[in-house]
This record gives sequence, C-alpha cells and structure tokens, in this order.
Amino acid sequence: MEHIPRATLATIARPEEAAPLDASYQFATLTSIRERNFNRRFRSPSEEARDVVTRGKWTRKLPIEELEIFVTPPIVFGVISDTHVSTARSREAVRMALELFKRRQVGLILHGGDVGQASLLSEMEAIAPVAAVRGNADSLEIIEALPDQIRIQAGERTILLMHGHHGKTARATALAAVNPGVDVIVFGHSHQPLIERHDETVLFNPGSPTERRWGPHFGVGLLNVTDVGIEPELVLFDDPRQLAAVDA
Repeated sequence: MEHIPRATLATIARPEEAAPLDASYQFATLTSIRERNFNRRFRSPSEEARDVVTRGKWTRKLPIEELEIFVTPPIVFGVISDTHVSTARSREAVRMALELFKRRQVGLILHGGDVGQASLLSEMEAIAPVAAVRGNADSLEIIEALPDQIRIQAGERTILLMHGHHGKTARATALAAVNPGVDVIVFGHSHQPLIERHDETVLFNPGSPTERRWGPHFGVGLLNVTDVGIEPELVLFDDPRQLAAVDA
C-alpha cells in the first residue's frame, strides 16, 4: 500500500515494465450510454418506497448495473467527482476545472457521481465525451439514467469507475473491487483526494472541486494512458481560481 503525501500537484506512475497498449477500439460517449439506459430503464422501487427510505439508502437497493466502453490510447482522462452543482459558486468551480481539462486536451471525462444539476453533464460534453456513474445524492433523473459502474478498456489497461457508496466507506468499496484485472479504480463519495496502490491496482479519488468537507483541499484529477502505462495525477487547490495557473 502506498500513500501519496499532500501536495498542490501530486503524481504517481505505473511500473516502467508495464505492457504496451493496443490501439484499435471503438469509442462510446455518454449520449449513447444515456440512450441505452433510458431505453432499458432501471427497475425502480415504487414511489411509496422512495418516500419511506432516504435517497441514499434507496440507491443502495437498486441492482448494480455496469457498462463497458472502449477507448484508444494514448488518451488523457479528466477525472472529477462529487460536483454537487446547485449554486453559482459551485458551477463556477466546476467551470474552472473544465477549463483545465480543456487545456490538457482530455479525450474523455470521467465523473464519479453526485453530479448535482443534470445540465452539467451536457456542459462537460462540450469539452469532451463523458462517462459518468450515479451517486447516492443524485437526482432521480440521473439515478435512473446512469449506471453504478463503468469499465473502461484502454488497450490492455482496465479502469473501473464507480461512486463508492455501496460499502461501509468509499475506500472500502473501492478496495473490495481490487483484482489483478483492474489497473485503476476511480471513485468518489468521500470527497477525499487519494492515490493509493494495492498490488497492481491503483485507487484514485479526485476529491471534490466544490465541497472539501473533512479535508484541507478541493481536487480534480487527470489520468494519462500511454504505451508506457497509466499515470494518475491529482490537482489539489484551496481556491478554484488557482486552477487558472495550472498549465497556463
């Protein structure tokens, strides 16, 4: 297990001997994911049942849905979670994060759940295609449209995206998914930025750009997939305006 010390900008690299990546795969966007899910619709409890339990407990009772998408490396993922967009201030913080993703020319944005306003997904799609999962605090519209998990195949590498609310803690949920077939597990829920290696699997939580809660920093992430390997990067900040100086 490897902990990354707190920093404004922290990185961790995959082993140098990582196997090379293949490069001929189809690509899927959030739009196709959304259409597939609305056509199938998730089996939802009755309105009466929703009134009895909290939304967080209700989402834990839904059947876990997982989708798989394929991307072609080299590619940079923009990683964001727990945006909880509901105010002008939170939307501005996310806008600054998306500007960073634009400067880094990300090819896909991963959202780890608890989006806030559904319109944010469309705004992110203006920067790059989006793969997003549902969180326990999302609206009914988002919960019924998005899956719990997305498995992303990037050549020979596998990235698993989840929110992390199905276990006792977000980290415990991510740990339960560790296996030799998964290179990186991207998750959210805790609002605590983290890069931590367990054997050949890296746990990657970008934190939140809008609510730091128990931690000292806001955060977003980047995930660089090349022929050499996978490199997760945390961008931590105290004020969203600081993001304008990153790669400026």
